[in-house]
Amino acid sequence: MFLDKFILISLLQVYFSISYANCVRDTSIIRDYLNEADRLCAKCPDSAFLLSQKALDAAAFINDPHFVSQIYKTHGLVFYHKARYDSSAYYLD
Repeated sequence: MFLDKFILISLLQVYFSISYANCVRDTSIIRDYLNEADRLCAKCPDSAFLLSQKALDAAAFINDPHFVSQIYKTHGLVFYHKARYDSSAYYLD
């Protein structure tokens, strides 16, 4: 648990240091945010939501509907693991 939080904090520090312009040019950063959020969904839903929200900001900025739909799915899973089923159904529909 501690190691997961340490890795997450380290990841966030690295990604926050990257400029937003780099996010626009390189969608792999969005993919990394999304993969990490999916991995953390069940263990740390709040951290997963934070990462997926950062991915959503970048995906909306470049207007990429593929990533936006994947991020909404992740939001739905986060709310499912937090037992907020009404919010989960909104994002998963």
